[in-house]
Amino acid sequence: TPAINKFGWDYHSTYLYKHISRLAISFIALFSIYKLDLSILDKYSKHILFLSWILIIWGYISTPEYENVRRTLFVFGKRIFTTSDFARIALIIFTASFINKHKKNINNLKVLMKELIPYVSISIFLILFQPDFSSSFAISTIIISMLIVGGLSIKYLLKSSLIIALL
Repeated sequence: TPAINKFGWDYHSTYLYKHISRLAISFIALFSIYKLDLSILDKYSKHILFLSWILIIWGYISTPEYENVRRTLFVFGKRIFTTSDFARIALIIFTASFINKHKKNINNLKVLMKELIPYVSISIFLILFQPDFSSSFAISTIIISMLIVGGLSIKYLLKSSLIIALL
């Protein structure tokens, strides 16, 4: 193919091996999560969320000065992962735990303001500060969708959004 002629096989094989290794890691993670007792995630959802905040801040601090955005976690000068990806997973786990714990009173504005909105707002703010607007929007959409599927009334969602907008 023209790309192999232009760049050589080593160039393509390097990327092929990287993709295969990442695919293997993904399958290992998939089967590990599949075997995991999900009550552990429910029990430690707040801890996982706090860990995501630490990683976001660490990513911001550890990013070299020449980088324009500070959303990647660097360890010993190497890029490890984008911190908002971990935050996305942490927020999904946290929101699922919230929905599970507050099924009967999910439409209670006081419960939302005390148990959910502060944590989600801090996470979104930290991601916006990197700046990473697209991840903030995507995560917000996921959280709102989860809450609607979990039984949150659109009326309470609009009230909560109005309160957040006024802050």
